[in-house]
Amino acid sequence: MRTKWRLVAILLVVAMILSTTSMAVVDAAPALPDIRGHPAETDIRYLAGLGVLHGHPDGTFQPNANLRRAEAVKIIIWARYGGDSEAKALVGTSPFTDVPGTHWASGLIALARNAGIVHGHGDGTFRPDDWVTYDQFAKMLVEATGLHPAPGLRWPDNYITVAQTAGILTAVRVPAFAPGRHATRGDAAIMAAHAVANVPHPISGFTLAWSAFGVGQPVGTPRFGGTLRVAIMGNPPMLDVMRTTATVTINSMWHAFEPLFTLDRNYDPIPHLVDTFTASPDNMVWTLNLRRGVRFHDGRTMTAEDVVASVNRFGRLTSWGRSLFEITTSLVARDRYTVVLTLREPTALVPRFLSSVQASIMPKDVIDEAGDAMLRRFIGTGPFRFVEFEPDRHIRFDRFVDYSARPGRPNGYGGNRTAFVDRILFIPVPDTAVRIAGVQTGEYHVGEWIAPDEYERLRVMPDIVTRIIRPSGWPTAVFNKREGMFTDVRMRQAFLAALDMEPIMKAAYGHPAFWRLCHGIMFREQALFHEAGRQWYNQNNPARARALLAEAGYRGQPVRWLTTMEYPAYYTISLVAKGQLERAGFVIDLQVVDWATLVARRANPALWDVFSTAFGVTWDPVLFLVLSPVWPGWYDNPRMRDLLAQIRRETDFTKRHELFGRVQALFWEDVPAIKFGDNFLLHIHRREVTGFAGMLANFFWNVWIDR
Repeated sequence: MRTKWRLVAILLVVAMILSTTSMAVVDAAPALPDIRGHPAETDIRYLAGLGVLHGHPDGTFQPNANLRRAEAVKIIIWARYGGDSEAKALVGTSPFTDVPGTHWASGLIALARNAGIVHGHGDGTFRPDDWVTYDQFAKMLVEATGLHPAPGLRWPDNYITVAQTAGILTAVRVPAFAPGRHATRGDAAIMAAHAVANVPHPISGFTLAWSAFGVGQPVGTPRFGGTLRVAIMGNPPMLDVMRTTATVTINSMWHAFEPLFTLDRNYDPIPHLVDTFTASPDNMVWTLNLRRGVRFHDGRTMTAEDVVASVNRFGRLTSWGRSLFEITTSLVARDRYTVVLTLREPTALVPRFLSSVQASIMPKDVIDEAGDAMLRRFIGTGPFRFVEFEPDRHIRFDRFVDYSARPGRPNGYGGNRTAFVDRILFIPVPDTAVRIAGVQTGEYHVGEWIAPDEYERLRVMPDIVTRIIRPSGWPTAVFNKREGMFTDVRMRQAFLAALDMEPIMKAAYGHPAFWRLCHGIMFREQALFHEAGRQWYNQNNPARARALLAEAGYRGQPVRWLTTMEYPAYYTISLVAKGQLERAGFVIDLQVVDWATLVARRANPALWDVFSTAFGVTWDPVLFLVLSPVWPGWYDNPRMRDLLAQIRRETDFTKRHELFGRVQALFWEDVPAIKFGDNFLLHIHRREVTGFAGMLANFFWNVWIDR
């Protein structure tokens, strides 16, 4: 049986193992009262929302209970064989002395043993009613997805490494894999949900979480040629990656621009244009040895002078760059291919800072020509070269035939990059319905930022693959803290107190697979996640809001809230919140504009009071744009600056976690912005487009059209 059909029942498996009743419909998800607030709530509701998960007869799920070994075997058999019909033929037989033929799982265990999936203990027993451990469950899910243990590693690292790389363990904390630790039903749901979301599946339509060139099984034979047409939300406000953080700019221009470092499949920084690097023992001197022979799109070879010019501009113009250059003494070219960065205080975060697309390397004369103004020429080192931007028509990139690919295999955003398609066209399509229709008809190959309420319809279409990106971001309303009424913290606190987040998030994202309530400014899946400040989230307290407004002397001045319909969720959030805020005494003036206009206006503090946006996954607290005094919103709190400086210097995880808790507590006390909740994105693409790596941001190197 082909590998992909080994997953035919992965959704049904979850229902069979994690439930004792029939499968539930979406509306049944709220009938699990004991999962509210549990770390696995989102994944349990996600599976319930797909119609494949219910609870016990008493309506509970019991997420903290353990999973038995026999139950875990049922998962692997259903995943591999698409059901239990082959196991039924073996009922009454068993290769293990402690599994009698009368045991409910005898056929399943026999089939698993015959297939080499389980081997039992050295004494010839299987112990079916023992609790399964995390590493054992990870092994079974790896087997279910048709993967293989990592060579050169011992048990259990050989399976855990593969499961982690494949995305199965994305939301399960590493300490869970201490030897002998029992897997809970909640964590089993988390792992199973990520297996469902990250594995090709003929029913759900999810795609691979790893590239055809990375870990896992190849998906067809790569093909060169063709024009890839990508439907995006709207026009980019500009193309200069150092002058904007707009996603539509970054996610298109990074096909032409490349930084010194990038992120691997685990979102850790790895060298890209850098060949090797060293840091002094005190992390004060960083020596970057550049790759040789890297060509720019105009044919010239990249040198250390280009790197120094580009990184200096990054340091002047961007929030991340300014954070790095606050502690930088010098950046010099020691020779043609060596750059030395000297700091005035230690930090281990230099590769993280320099992995930003905003730190991309361009020719020195291009940098000198632009200065701090807008770039006039867009010349990088990427696998595609920028050709043209015609507003409302397309942004065009063509394959760069002299691209200097990094040796090796693809790894997350890094490693080897191959431009299989001849051309990429990013086509502005503000209407999500038009994006969907275009992918259905084949006019577009890819549609980004699809409305979640279309998910159930799209996921059963044979020619379309749905991809849920989770976690993705948290939608926010950012306050103007430089001018106007929200320079008063009581006004910001009143705004926060008035909000009931659940109806806001439900209206914006609908399907429970696409949102969750959470106060953490770092996601639950991240190691630094902290509970600090939770009491201020989701207050739904209009009386407190009115009292704070009175204390601040508010007299009904209109709150100018910039929002956009190009990101429908932003508009819906602002519309629902408007009603809640007005019931608490605010007067809200929603100003609905296109995204490019919003980005332009937010740079002028005289033009707005609040604007809508969202923050994606931020890899370190010092990199939060919303906490920057130079990013629109202009948050400049000495206490926050001091805490971030301490985190930047600290290398001990426990101490960094404690410091981050203080950062998050201050965030909710001082309210530089509102966090509404966590959202997950829906992207779609035609089935003939393959090679996706399953990372949080789309990219189209290593992607090809399979016909």
